[in-house]
Amino acid sequence: MVHQHRALGPDLTIAEALELRQSGKGVRPFRRRAIEETWSDVLAARGIEVDTARRVGDLSVELVQSIEIAAADPGRGGLLILDEPTAVLPPPRVDAFFERLRATRDAGVTIVIVLHKLDEVRRIADTVTVLRNGRVIVPASSLDVLGDDELTDAIIGEDVDDGQDEGQMAATDDAATTSRTAATTAATTYMATSKAVTTSSATSTASASVSIRGVHTAPQLIDQPLTGVDLDVEAVSLVGVAGVEGNGQRSLVELLVGLV
Repeated sequence: MVHQHRALGPDLTIAEALELRQSGKGVRPFRRRAIEETWSDVLAARGIEVDTARRVGDLSVELVQSIEIAAADPGRGGLLILDEPTAVLPPPRVDAFFERLRATRDAGVTIVIVLHKLDEVRRIADTVTVLRNGRVIVPASSLDVLGDDELTDAIIGEDVDDGQDEGQMAATDDAATTSRTAATTAATTYMATSKAVTTSSATSTASASVSIRGVHTAPQLIDQPLTGVDLDVEAVSLVGVAGVEGNGQRSLVELLVGLV
């Protein structure tokens, strides 16, 4: 099984971390060069060419995940369980990851993969099972006979299209329109107020703004370093930073608060 969160110790080399995961061997002496060569051969046979003397903390999230999956590969006739493996991958990398999974399946491995995105389920799965509150709601079924609406209903526990008659739908539409109008009015009012506050207090809060240019940071244990980052945060504002885990958000926050 490969869990969603990384299990390889960041301060160990790849070879050390993988050797440590082996169960049932007890405590025994080892030669560093020997385990590095052994694990290099194991990973290479599964399509990963990497220097196993490298420290885990210096690797990208994607590479660490690939190493964990390759090391957990049970071989023909075995069972591989993956818990939300796409959660740490940027969208462009998901297709390549799915291709590796298909190759693993074609080599004779049964794969159970936990996913929450229907488009990903349809792209990779041969059959699908829906669990809710610890119970099987939809037993293993072919995706050919299940529509997205059926799957969604099974996942959330209620009908998405609740079959309202036209009168009910009209009433609902009117209510939704009223709600959207109110929300738009509130948002416009807030924007006007916020703009006024920002303008009137710009002088007094100018020192609270943040501006960084071309920032680079040293490699981190659990995150990608920053490379040429520009960022402006105006006074009296709220800025969100989005991205898949491990792609520099932690480094950015540590930089802004003075830890790095």
